[in-house]
Amino acid sequence: MASSSKSKDAAIWLLLILVLGVGGAVIYTQFDPTRYVWMPQCPLRLLTGWNCPGCGIQRALHAMLHGHFAEAFSYNYFFMFSIPYAVLLVIATILKYFERGERFVRAVEHPLLARTYIVLFFVWGVTRNILGI
Repeated sequence: MASSSKSKDAAIWLLLILVLGVGGAVIYTQFDPTRYVWMPQCPLRLLTGWNCPGCGIQRALHAMLHGHFAEAFSYNYFFMFSIPYAVLLVIATILKYFERGERFVRAVEHPLLARTYIVLFFVWGVTRNILGI
């Protein structure tokens, strides 16, 4: 019984990831964040004029979905380097629900890797404001 419930939960999560991923891709393919007022704006940038570490991700995603990788890279360098890590996290999440790839899941979810990513994220935020990137 518990196995059936767990596989049902896995199916729901997979469906949710798929729907959010496809829905987000459709939205960011069809709508350029620079042209629509209803697209979310960065509160830190609005209040201070500084770029947060995530500033430019929406524009980068839009450009990337249109095959403009150099343009996407110019909007947010760190985002382009974050994509492989995000993909690994999604794969690890899926594998956990199927009780597979335990070594892979442990490696991807290792606290040192997560801390390193977080530190690099904030270092990028400071660096981009110092260098004006």
